[in-house]
Amino acid sequence: MNLNSRFVQLMEIKNVNPSELADKWNVSKQQISNITTGRNKIGIKILHKIIDFFPDLNLNWLIKGEGDIWEKEFNDLELRNNELLDKIELLQSRLEDKENHLKSKDEIIELLKEQNQNRVG
Repeated sequence: MNLNSRFVQLMEIKNVNPSELADKWNVSKQQISNITTGRNKIGIKILHKIIDFFPDLNLNWLIKGEGDIWEKEFNDLELRNNELLDKIELLQSRLEDKENHLKSKDEIIELLKEQNQNRVG
């Protein structure tokens, strides 16, 4: 896989289309298209734009195809973020269980009140 192919892969992963990049980078759509099709190689100007646009990108991966696509620090943050999302989901589930338990207790209390009123009344 060459630099151009890795650039295309990066755009797919980040869900960015060539037209969007051309607009943001103030270059022609044809220039980006020529890069993505392999007609033109990525020049230093576009390389700088890629680096600025994807700050968490591992440059060894982009240029040489070595290592992970993202910097280790970013991977660690993503992992921690996923762990936090899992914990949030677990806590939401526990909260729902507690709310259901309280609702059941409230229903029991109401039934007991009704029974007590029927005895007294």
